[in-house]
Amino acid sequence: MAYAELTPLQKNSLPAKTTSLLADDGVSVEVDDQSVFYRGGSLLTKGWVLGPDNAVDSYTEEITVSATDDVTGDGTVTISARAVKADGTNGAAREWPIGTTIKNTYTTSTHDQVIDNFIEHATLITARATKTTAAMSVYVDSAATGTGDGTSWTDAFTTIQAAINSLPVVLEHAVTIYIRKGASAYAENLTIQQLVGKGSLTIRGEYYWNGACAAAATPSTTKFNLTAADGAQIATGDVVLINHLYGANGNYTYYTFTTVAGTTDKGSNVWEIEVVDALDSGNIGTDDTYKIIKTCIAGTTVITATKSLSLRGLGLTSTST
Repeated sequence: MAYAELTPLQKNSLPAKTTSLLADDGVSVEVDDQSVFYRGGSLLTKGWVLGPDNAVDSYTEEITVSATDDVTGDGTVTISARAVKADGTNGAAREWPIGTTIKNTYTTSTHDQVIDNFIEHATLITARATKTTAAMSVYVDSAATGTGDGTSWTDAFTTIQAAINSLPVVLEHAVTIYIRKGASAYAENLTIQQLVGKGSLTIRGEYYWNGACAAAATPSTTKFNLTAADGAQIATGDVVLINHLYGANGNYTYYTFTTVAGTTDKGSNVWEIEVVDALDSGNIGTDDTYKIIKTCIAGTTVITATKSLSLRGLGLTSTST
């Protein structure tokens, strides 16, 4: 039997009573109250016993309900299967008189479904319980047009969650997911669940850390210089983190997030960076440092009980753990 959702039992349910004779070959039952066959608006198909209060155990019969005329009141209940279980005969349905009780309880069919589901689930877990055999690199690029298996930038996954879902169940080595900046932020709600194994997972966006700022040739609250060739890689729309040092000994800091409005090549590896928003802390000086973040996630990132996880170079709108 394939894995299937188990219809919940009706705990402490009231019984229904038959209102007509149920013949040996009958496939429908006239009852006095159809509402007891429902829970939360859903039909309970399994767990039904016909005659559960009979003094002779072998006279009770398990039935499977498939439909009713209505959800309340008296009416007809359709039965898709009848079988006598207690005496070992299958399908030898009895003739039941008017007033026979029908009760929802734990039956052979519900037991069998639980066992089958458990076996099927165990099989699925075993099949998925793969593990790393060496360090791994997985690639994500929203503009990739290759095979989409994450093995290279050409064949990168186009969503971050697809890359996370592709990982083996057990991480025994260092695994890094590299994410390129997209034309816009990755509009994904990410779920990163508990990691298993002695390895680690790093999710790394496309970013550049360039150390100290340099004084701008035309200083203002919206411009600063950097003296590094990586300035050529900074683009309009990148996120900027400015770390301002305050106090005589730089003993406390002030962080400012904004975005790049434009860049100007000043020559000799000096780049002037203009930001969108004015910075409340005043001009950016040589005591300040900056970080450019190119990869942003617009959705919510949910991290659940995860050890050995590192997030680097990512602009996160919202994170919960």
